[in-house]
Amino acid sequence: LDASMNPIKDHGFSTPGKDDRARNMVEQERFFQMRVLDSFGCPTEGGRDICNASLKCTGSPGRAGTASDDGSLDVDDPDRRESFCQQLRFVSNQITLPVRICMFLLFSKMFTVESVISAGSMVTKNRYGWAVQQVGTLGTIVGCLTIPISIFIGWVSQYREDRVLMIWLMSFAALGMGLLIDVTDFVSTETDTYNEGHPLAVGPYRYIAGYLLVFCSVQAFDGVVGSVLSKVIPTALASGTLNSGLLATVIGTFGRACGDVFITSVGYVDLRQIMNLLFVPSFIILALDLILICYNYDSLTA
Repeated sequence: LDASMNPIKDHGFSTPGKDDRARNMVEQERFFQMRVLDSFGCPTEGGRDICNASLKCTGSPGRAGTASDDGSLDVDDPDRRESFCQQLRFVSNQITLPVRICMFLLFSKMFTVESVISAGSMVTKNRYGWAVQQVGTLGTIVGCLTIPISIFIGWVSQYREDRVLMIWLMSFAALGMGLLIDVTDFVSTETDTYNEGHPLAVGPYRYIAGYLLVFCSVQAFDGVVGSVLSKVIPTALASGTLNSGLLATVIGTFGRACGDVFITSVGYVDLRQIMNLLFVPSFIILALDLILICYNYDSLTA
């Protein structure tokens, strides 16, 4: 073929060489190294924030920038620098009513289950004279029920809404907590047998039934409220450091710590009335949770 029949050669078209491919790879690597997320989950590029200015997210303190109308950013503007307290304020503004309800349910759930589980050895030793082996057997049974309960509630959730499951599980938890309340202690404070033989007294079998009912219901409720939280959480709290996972963990840990402090405080008040001092407030909290769920039933959905 002559030159007129070879347009590729005449127009200078050719495949890129090894140097061009290597140069492109270096440029891409530099781009991805520069475009990262800062500690608050805001996308940054070359030390500047490139997130939408309407979201009021300008990155970590000292690296904040401002967005002009044309999309350019000014990193030297001190008015746009945000502190950690401002980030907390931004997170609090994103927490809607359904999220607040789920957070309170997580706190109350951890508080009540801690009052029952952690105080089990103290209650059974002082009231029923149980040995370590008996307390350990009850704890083993509770531990073996954890995984089957989670599997069962996951299967049931395919056929029922999360809101319906929350009402049923909270009702069972409140019923189990009611079984642990000894109404005879409000009338008689006999300390030798703890009103043993009275039909309304809490014996060991009734205690075990209420104990297991509370634990199974609250354990299943944990997965359901987590599912609801994942559906109602705003997208702004789905990334970054202060996200929904961190908030749920902090709330749950705080509820567990408050439960432990509550148990210690009750032990100093009166060991004779320790059962009612522990379980009456927990029953009230579970009843309030049930009322809260029913009152905000329509809000607990995606």
